[in-house]
Amino acid sequence: MKSANCARYVLALVMVFFCLSPAQAARFEYFSAKVPAGWRAFEEGAGVSFLPGGREAAVIVVAYRVEQAEPVSIAREFAAAMDGQDRLRQLAGPNFILTTGAGRTWLNVTGDMVFRVFVSIETGPIPKEVPSLLSSLAPLPDRPVLAKAIAALHSSPETVQWLAGTGVRPESTPVAPLAVAGLPDFASFGNRGGETAPPPAMKELPAGWSASTVGFWAIATSADRSLVIAKRTYSIARAEMNREDGWPLEATARDLAALFGGKNITSGEGSMYFVVPEGQFIIEPKRGRTTEVFFYNTEDALYTWMGLR
Repeated sequence: MKSANCARYVLALVMVFFCLSPAQAARFEYFSAKVPAGWRAFEEGAGVSFLPGGREAAVIVVAYRVEQAEPVSIAREFAAAMDGQDRLRQLAGPNFILTTGAGRTWLNVTGDMVFRVFVSIETGPIPKEVPSLLSSLAPLPDRPVLAKAIAALHSSPETVQWLAGTGVRPESTPVAPLAVAGLPDFASFGNRGGETAPPPAMKELPAGWSASTVGFWAIATSADRSLVIAKRTYSIARAEMNREDGWPLEATARDLAALFGGKNITSGEGSMYFVVPEGQFIIEPKRGRTTEVFFYNTEDALYTWMGLR
């Protein structure tokens, strides 16, 4: 997996380890699981990693909430982050599978909950304990939102067998990669109250890139015009004015998503994110009365932007 879309797919550094006796269930934030004998489990960020003795993670289970979730766009976004846009497939309902050089993934979006199971194939052979581990996944009593997602996995033995490397790929249909749909209408998104123009300048651009401004936006475009990065300052939502600096701007993200027709609003590392047909937006944490808003049209544009900050 590339490292940049990272805040949302790579786990945090703070780890909570679980060393348990055989068949003892461990409770995590959203679910419980029976950790196989000789395995370790640790929870970090939105994910739980399960590690056989002497190996890196063999199984990673991730659960997190998303506002205004659209299952297909969430699956496409994940596939893009894993460099697997052309290998994403949909099972029945809001269930998806993805095969990459790193491993096999099953993903479910139910309501405002995303539930994902990844089984590694690059850390060695898939351990024989994987089916029993997956079968032991259970929602916590106070987290019933996961019950449907876990039931969808357990009701599909062919999916469990495929994840475990003991069965063929379950019947599914390809999901077409999302076509880039031009650019948002930056010109119509003017002063929202207190911002300044012209917008903050980009740092030194890569060779062949060009810089321009549209209203309150600074825009950088690659030589072939396939990669686009844009940024501007934005007045935060009134409800968040009195929050401490560094606070994730949830209400502000909702405002921006409404303006641009955004979906799949999530948070990570203090920032807020949402997707639009043209790409994705990032809203930086609170800093005073304004914040910085960034747009990128593709993952490659994001990696470039990370180098420009």
